Amino acid sequence: MKIISVLVFAVILLFSISAIAQINPDDRFGTYLDFESGDSSVVCNGDTIILEVYDPFGIFEKVANPDPNPWPKINNSPNVGKITTTASTWELIFVNNEFIMDFSVRTQFQVDIYSPAAGRNVLFRIEVFNDYTIGKEIQATTTVANEWETLTFDFSGTESGKYGKIVLFMDFGGTDVGDIWYFDNVRQAQPPIRYDDGLLVDFENKNPYWFNWGCVFDVVFNPDASGINKSEKVGYFLTNDPDFTWEGAVVVERYVLFDFSEGAVFKMKVYAPYADRSFLFQLEHFDDANLPYGRVFVVATTTVYDEWEELSFDFGDMVPPLESGFYSKIVVMPDFMATNVDEEWYFDDIVFEGKPTTSVISSNPVEYKLYAKNYPNPFNPSTTISYSIPTNSKVKLVVYNILGKEVATLVNEEKPVGSYTVNFDGSELSSGVYLYTLTTGTQVITQKMLLIK
Repeated sequence: MKIISVLVFAVILLFSISAIAQINPDDRFGTYLDFESGDSSVVCNGDTIILEVYDPFGIFEKVANPDPNPWPKINNSPNVGKITTTASTWELIFVNNEFIMDFSVRTQFQVDIYSPAAGRNVLFRIEVFNDYTIGKEIQATTTVANEWETLTFDFSGTESGKYGKIVLFMDFGGTDVGDIWYFDNVRQAQPPIRYDDGLLVDFENKNPYWFNWGCVFDVVFNPDASGINKSEKVGYFLTNDPDFTWEGAVVVERYVLFDFSEGAVFKMKVYAPYADRSFLFQLEHFDDANLPYGRVFVVATTTVYDEWEELSFDFGDMVPPLESGFYSKIVVMPDFMATNVDEEWYFDDIVFEGKPTTSVISSNPVEYKLYAKNYPNPFNPSTTISYSIPTNSKVKLVVYNILGKEVATLVNEEKPVGSYTVNFDGSELSSGVYLYTLTTGTQVITQKMLLIK
């Protein structure tokens, strides 16, 4: 459909003249706009390149998040974009950039929206750079009011290498004046990856987007196709940080939610440089790993070196049992808790012995209970403590050494019901066991953590 009048096209063309730097949205989340840097503009991909939001109707401003709620963590960003509507039925803002969009993998655009009412229309349009007459648009409808939700605009089948500009219409077709909209995290996303055959990764046909830290990750040729792994391509790690004990990589794009009703075992082929090395396999919540039980892991040990073997990671004995419809991301860490450098690891054929689920992801708060857990544990030198409280309470979170001496007070204030995270830095402390105690008005939890330097 053609929805933009000649007048709007003229306005867009006028504002398109300003020079915009070349950008590359191939970051870990495919994000174009996130509003977290810059004095009066937005930042693309966490880089230093700043993009102006073009605002021909004078309806946009960058403001503080009206509801940075801890759950659901659809959007807890400090800063967001704000739109104040006018009587126009096609008011818009747009971002003009020279990146040519690729739809070969990431076929969807997503935007976090905080709408004044349910049932309102949002139009997402992509255009050819410097040619506003060629474009494609998808419409979505809000389902809640005064609450963050993510709207998805499916551009499946769109030609890659053609489009390079984004135009957003809030309250499309409406004539309400003075309504307040908020939006954030304009991003290009891959639909959830299906795995009906149980195979998650094989680096031949199933190679999702990975983000790595502390090591070098790549896809390379198989170093030994004579054994149990005859694949041509495999994943590759090179450990390279002498201070990092949890080097590894995460699948950024999420899978269809895992269902553990028929099994909770993951298997993976590993080609290790040494035997008796720990290899960690971690599952993460589909959106927020810092929730209670938002990340769980199993560690297996290599038994051979310079040859392929299959490691098994059994989550069936987890306490509490794994919840189906909760996890959809995986993290793998070679040589876990070691600081060796220049070691080459290879891995391939990640298989899940269970089934996918079509469980609906609820945006309603979970049933909270008093909870505290830290990750990583052991740690060096810092760790993140996640905790939740079931009622509005005065909360105190204190760290003690093994002798019972207080070494840090991390929280000491009133908190509403919900889940939280706080970082603990042990860089000034010696190695050893430490305790942290979470206290509310009626309950106390104490947990152990180990600092290893």
